Amino acid sequence: MSDAEIRRMAAEMASQAADEVEAFWINPLNDFLMAGTPQAAARVLDQYPQLMSARATGLIEKFISEANRKGDPAEARYLEERRALAEAYRIAHDFPS
Repeated sequence: MSDAEIRRMAAEMASQAADEVEAFWINPLNDFLMAGTPQAAARVLDQYPQLMSARATGLIEKFISEANRKGDPAEARYLEERRALAEAYRIAHDFPS
């Protein structure tokens, strides 16, 4: 196999991995955060239980920190409400943390 073929194959594998990460984390997390109501957000949690994981909580907490760093208390408060909703939902549905 030539160097060019190896680079092409590695690039394809990286692209596939990025697509899988986007499908597993980014799209569902965006749907959860952008849901218009807490009920709609809860429906997203039903569809994507990975959003109740410690990793997802950590991502939301990073977003909260970033909002605070930017001086946007409304965004930070909104994100904190969503984090709390996911945590309450996790506890109510006995999902492991």
